[in-house]
Amino acid sequence: QWYWTYEYPDHGKFSFDSNMIPDNEIKPGQVRLLETDTVVVLPVNKNIRVQVTASDVLHAWAIPAFGVKIDGVPGRLNEIWFNATKEGTYYGQCSELCGVNHGFMPIRVDIVSQAKFDAWVAAQRKVAVIDSAPDSKRAVAALNKTER
Repeated sequence: QWYWTYEYPDHGKFSFDSNMIPDNEIKPGQVRLLETDTVVVLPVNKNIRVQVTASDVLHAWAIPAFGVKIDGVPGRLNEIWFNATKEGTYYGQCSELCGVNHGFMPIRVDIVSQAKFDAWVAAQRKVAVIDSAPDSKRAVAALNKTER
């Protein structure tokens, strides 16, 4: 229950889980307690809609650099949006006291150019495994159809 599941429904509906990298697997240059085994990749200068829910306890998907914090509540779907204007790597964490491993639910988002995002989506779609079962925590990142 201490990981995030992401879906990209506007891009062929692929999904993946994102878990914290354990201390013994951290590589030079990686940030301890914040690195994840899979990374959320999003395009720069686009409105990004994030929908969050939970099936076990309260969780909160938060990335301070984006000014985003939204609660995942069992049985509810919450929504927020942001627009990242600078390429780079951004970190966040679950910011709800959700249980014993609360501190081990990091979030890593890489903001990239549209061309790099399109290439990443194409690669993800080739290896995607669509999981339609409800997840304990789901953060759904979807591109809003309108641009700023």
